[in-house]
Amino acid sequence: MATPDGLDEELALALAAVEADPANAYGLAVVAERLRLAGREEEAAVAVRRAAALNPGDDRVLRKSQTLLLMVGDFAAAVEQGRLLVGRDPADTEARFQLIFGLLALRAHREALDHLDIYLRYAPESALGWRNHAGALESLGEFHRALASSNRAVLLEASNPEFRLHRAGLLNHLGRTADALAEVRAAEVIEGETARVAWFGSVIHDGAGDLDAAITHACRARDLAPDNLDFARYVADLEKRRAARMSPPLAAGSAELPGPVSPRPGWEARTPVRPGWRAAVASQGRILVALLLRDAQTRFGETRLGYLWALLEPISHLALIASVFAATHIGGTAPVGSNLIVYYFTGVLPYLLFSNTVFGVQQSLIANRPLLQIPLVQHVDVLLARGLLELLTQFCVAVIVLTAFVLLGLPAVPDDLFDAASGLFAIWVVGFGIGVINATIIHFVKSWDHVFANVVRALYFTSGIFLNPAEMPEWVRDILVWNPVLQAIDWIRSGFFDSWHPVWLDRGYVVLWGLAAVLIGFSLERACRRRLSVA
Repeated sequence: MATPDGLDEELALALAAVEADPANAYGLAVVAERLRLAGREEEAAVAVRRAAALNPGDDRVLRKSQTLLLMVGDFAAAVEQGRLLVGRDPADTEARFQLIFGLLALRAHREALDHLDIYLRYAPESALGWRNHAGALESLGEFHRALASSNRAVLLEASNPEFRLHRAGLLNHLGRTADALAEVRAAEVIEGETARVAWFGSVIHDGAGDLDAAITHACRARDLAPDNLDFARYVADLEKRRAARMSPPLAAGSAELPGPVSPRPGWEARTPVRPGWRAAVASQGRILVALLLRDAQTRFGETRLGYLWALLEPISHLALIASVFAATHIGGTAPVGSNLIVYYFTGVLPYLLFSNTVFGVQQSLIANRPLLQIPLVQHVDVLLARGLLELLTQFCVAVIVLTAFVLLGLPAVPDDLFDAASGLFAIWVVGFGIGVINATIIHFVKSWDHVFANVVRALYFTSGIFLNPAEMPEWVRDILVWNPVLQAIDWIRSGFFDSWHPVWLDRGYVVLWGLAAVLIGFSLERACRRRLSVA
């Protein structure tokens, strides 16, 4: 799009005016809007942020800034502007709705739901508000409540095909196939025969086990949208599954098919080729890699700091601990080893690996629920992918931070690298197993994640991260050594420092915790799998 004449001059004048008097910030916001319309989105975002920073007390500027930042895709900044606006005027439904839009874009579904509850008290007749309310509840795994909100949206705006299709998806997830198909037909009456409607019909028939009807609808979606390669791949997957279902079983004790008559000359019945274990492992590996990359993008790719936050998190802990507890060790003498910062890092890293793994895995089924509708993706795949993401992330953090320590001249080379790495892996297994257990419990006790978060916070002070167990009273240490996180941290430190071999260290105890947690977690998941699929 061509740049309007004089736009650069207008921007320069607006900047000069707002620098001279912040009250002129609204004029800069208006120029920013013109920049966006001219296709200069980055300049527009910079200008509108400048306007809001110079005059944050002007609601007109904040409102203009919030709207423009949403349009250019800077959702985090738009959310900050929205929080300021609704904090000043809770009844400002327009600002709150845009705040909700930004939160949903950032996948902050719980906070978005809280604001939607307030928004709907002020605007109970907002069909779009109820639709977003249903979407937020669906993302949090609360499908029955989501259906109730979806019903309100459809009642308020019955002619909206997207509302109908969303309701169809919720009904299908709850196992109400006939009702879901009725909603798809209602959407088709409103919207006509479109690829979107046909695809919804195919997914519902597929979930009900009717592959013939699913293929018919999927072919229609593919024909209506020939440029959409996902539809073509979906058709191919359905046809492959139907062919596998129709293949006759092998006769008992025979490697050959029972002899059907050849349907045409030159055709010979062939024994179906069953994939070997290598092919199965390769297929499962591709699924895990795809899920891992998606989780990485979800966790790190939608914030300004991105992957840098994974590195800043342990560094911020080190800075806080060092500043608070440096006075307790005269001259900076560490309880173990020769450097206080390295000593703290050997406690902070395993704790963060444990806590991040627990929290990530326990929320993974809810966060990836739409993916679980894909037949090849199972609960175990989603749980394992998130756990592996945390393990790989903290491994990279450890390598980067320890390398930086060495370059700075700190004694950060482990005495026994294998022993330290084994302890780190063991605490990851414990966190992964507990995360799997919590992922099941959360579906039945919605507040469990908040309860367990307090347990993990307590472990921060009772796991020997900065207080050496050797310096504790014996009766306190005798209690705390039952904590597997403390045992794992001492395991890692015993591999890191050649002088640290505590008498209470029991590596087998940590391994037993990990194996038991994983076994209990997957046993619960297997026993509750059907409930997890519709909860």
